[in-house]
Amino acid sequence: LELAIQTDKPVIIHTRKRELRALEILEELGVKRAVWHCFGGKVALARDIAARGHYFSIPASARRSEAFTRMLQTLPRRQILLETDCPYLGPDKSRLNEPANVTHTAAYAAELWGLAADETFRQLEENFVRFFGVAP
Repeated sequence: LELAIQTDKPVIIHTRKRELRALEILEELGVKRAVWHCFGGKVALARDIAARGHYFSIPASARRSEAFTRMLQTLPRRQILLETDCPYLGPDKSRLNEPANVTHTAAYAAELWGLAADETFRQLEENFVRFFGVAP
């Protein structure tokens, strides 16, 4: 099976329990712009992947997840995006998630980063614009 991937285009990765293999495949294909959606691997691997320039999107369940909290604390802020992963992974386990809950994740990131909400939103917007190459 041959994959046709334009290595200059952004790639979104969602994998379960095969993160290292997915990284190997991305490298074999020469992919440079990737976002790891709802990364479920070890935080140490996430740091290694971030060192290669890839981004990570963090779901609204970050506050109740030790791994997502550690990712927000240790990964470069310039490589963080937020996601909803609706209808799952909301801030409240007993309710379905919705796009509006992304603000909970942003508030949590601001708290962890020691930034004001507007600075955090600016950082996240800059990250989005930089990665996807779109104007705000």
